[in-house]
Amino acid sequence: MALSHDDLFEQLAWHVPDSLISEYGWTRLARRVQHLVGWQAVAEAGLEIRLSEPEPIADFFLPCWPGHPATKALMQYGQGVATGSPPAALARLLSQMSDEAGRRYFTGAMLEFDIAEVAADAAPQPGLWARLHPKRSTHPNSATILGDLCRAVGWDCDDLRAPVERVFRAITERGRIIQIGVLPERLPRAAKVNIGGVAREAVASVLDQAGWPGDLCEISDTLDAFEDVMIDFRIGLDLRAANPTPMLGLELYVEAGSSRLDTWLTSTVGNWRAMVSRLLELGWCRQDKADGLLAYPGLSRLIDPTGVYMLYRGINHVKLTLGGSQRQAKAYAGYRFYPEG
Repeated sequence: MALSHDDLFEQLAWHVPDSLISEYGWTRLARRVQHLVGWQAVAEAGLEIRLSEPEPIADFFLPCWPGHPATKALMQYGQGVATGSPPAALARLLSQMSDEAGRRYFTGAMLEFDIAEVAADAAPQPGLWARLHPKRSTHPNSATILGDLCRAVGWDCDDLRAPVERVFRAITERGRIIQIGVLPERLPRAAKVNIGGVAREAVASVLDQAGWPGDLCEISDTLDAFEDVMIDFRIGLDLRAANPTPMLGLELYVEAGSSRLDTWLTSTVGNWRAMVSRLLELGWCRQDKADGLLAYPGLSRLIDPTGVYMLYRGINHVKLTLGGSQRQAKAYAGYRFYPEG
């Protein structure tokens, strides 16, 4: 199929409500990923949609796993540049997914392209997330994990090692660190961790040991408010070298068809109605964004001169940001574009 990034996003735009991403939003997105080779590199990706803000624009997530076109393109590019450069470090990190030792370390990676809060003419500096293997005993120490990520984005990570190690120690057997990420376009510098498997009664203790300085009552009240419309939650922390931030992300998940697959691949509109209604009721979400979000999931058949293709769209989770000057809600959705049959 002879498609460009613009062609693919034009097809997507027909099936994504304008309240979520406008024509300008799609143009910005296409420009941010135009350096990636071939439309196949962006044929499956994620969108970060702001639910409490009026602007119809979304940030972009690109999954990288063994054999994926984006992974191949990034590895090939990294092998042709200076050995100590960030692209070369990223290529080495991605190559670990293809060997046995690497698969025991992490199971996938993801690039995050900020769009909404980045100047339109800024050169892309995508953030990098690594999804860690569920068995912590297979991981290297936290300094090694952080160092691998920081080298891949051109950072010196010495000042972030202590807060990251503190969180790794705080988790122990009461949960697990699912993802760790570094985002070079965001200031102040921070390592981000995504924590899952923490029981409600252990949240306060884990956050206290992690050095989080925020309001534990706000976390408890928020979880209570969504308890009957969610099946699971995860905690997101920004780990800064100095002046720990009280900001915290709560990722909320609904019941879907299979626990072995990401929620966006199995959930339906029906799974999300109660959650979206609760977000509206509590003032976390604008009405136009709620309507757009519920119109997003689906499977569409697209006919092209070169064949017939399918476009699948689903919602993965919502994230509530607490502890800042103003609260914010975002939805994380995915799409997959593939040949029929």
